[in-house]
Amino acid sequence: MEISKKNEKIFYLINIILIALFALIWLIGDILMPEFETANIFQTILMAIAAGIAGIFCIYLGIRYKLSTSTGKVWLLIGLGMLGWLIGDLIYSYYELYTDEPPFPSIADVFYLGAYLPLSLGLIIQTRVLGIRLKNSEKIMIGIIYAFICIFVIITVLFLPIQDWYGGEAIPSEDLPSVIIGALYPIFDLILLICVMVVLVKLRGGKINLAWILLIIGFLLNIFADILYNWKENVIGEALNWEIYDLLFLFSYMFISMGAFSVIALLPREFKET
Repeated sequence: MEISKKNEKIFYLINIILIALFALIWLIGDILMPEFETANIFQTILMAIAAGIAGIFCIYLGIRYKLSTSTGKVWLLIGLGMLGWLIGDLIYSYYELYTDEPPFPSIADVFYLGAYLPLSLGLIIQTRVLGIRLKNSEKIMIGIIYAFICIFVIITVLFLPIQDWYGGEAIPSEDLPSVIIGALYPIFDLILLICVMVVLVKLRGGKINLAWILLIIGFLLNIFADILYNWKENVIGEALNWEIYDLLFLFSYMFISMGAFSVIALLPREFKET
């Protein structure tokens, strides 16, 4: 089914309105839904819908482009990563709302962390699809930016919290799994970030460019939200009903779904030309 230009614009407009609405809800959330359980159920539903839509759109593109092609593999892998984050969100919320067991560490971390593999692979394959060859100046620029981000994340998210918790003493064996799993998140975020930065530097012009701009915004928002979550949990440790990182996670899923949708809208025209 062909999506008209008008319907495509309506889809983007609806998403922009929803983004503004969700930002407003987060600002006055404590007035609208002050109870922890009600607020978390509402946020979980929103993020599940957004991540689910993004995952379905991406997997649909993988099937349409055929899994035997590089483009098909890219979209399928991104879709699988989105579904991994979706399942992780649902399991985490279940532990937090309906059990006495801590949501971290839990089986949710298997899906959260496992999602980084297909997402990173998808972006690596995309660099090959784009035929990316970085200039020396671009490599230096990426290296400097990446090094600063790595140093900041390692110090603020890993070194300082662990130093504060244990005062330089050896980490107790019972806490070791939590510390290791917690450390994997910023490490995996940084790996995903370098993949995103390479694609960002070499985005090609043309119709498909809009899709990847939206996808890159979505990935950057997710990485930043995850780093913010780890910093907030490890350094401050005070959980609120309406955390900014939850809003950024929601926005990231929405931008990824918009990016995938822009390609879906192009499909009939693209295949017609070929």
